[in-house]
Amino acid sequence: MSAEEPLYIATCQNCNQRMKVPGKAIGRSYKCVKCGEHLTLDQQNLVPFTENTATEEKEAPTEVIGQLLLTENIITNEQLKEGLSHQQAQGGRLFETLIQLGHLDKNNLHSFLSKQAGVATIELSRMRVDTDIVKIIPKEMALDSLVLPIDKLG
Repeated sequence: MSAEEPLYIATCQNCNQRMKVPGKAIGRSYKCVKCGEHLTLDQQNLVPFTENTATEEKEAPTEVIGQLLLTENIITNEQLKEGLSHQQAQGGRLFETLIQLGHLDKNNLHSFLSKQAGVATIELSRMRVDTDIVKIIPKEMALDSLVLPIDKLG
């Protein structure tokens, strides 16, 4: 995407996933990165990308993940205390500890994270990755950075 080209935020009508797209996307069909649904981008589902929308997207909750999971009733206070105690003794990330203890499963975590500002989840089982897309990133770089290109916008 060139620096002069306008950017937009597109919202999937199916799952409400927000995605940054180039200005030349208007009138084209794209696949939602979360649900795989095809959407035609027009003025009704695009919002101009500005510094304000960028700030809104990047604003992270000031609460730690444990408190957020508790607030959303995904875990109990007792489970959080046990997870924090185990994490302090063993190290690691709290969400990984909660999964190990059986208080949280990966699907609930992914669903929870996808609702947070600026975080997207992708259902890879719904994606069909073109072999030409995979070749965009050299194999060594993909392995070193743990990345896999799945689609190309614009």
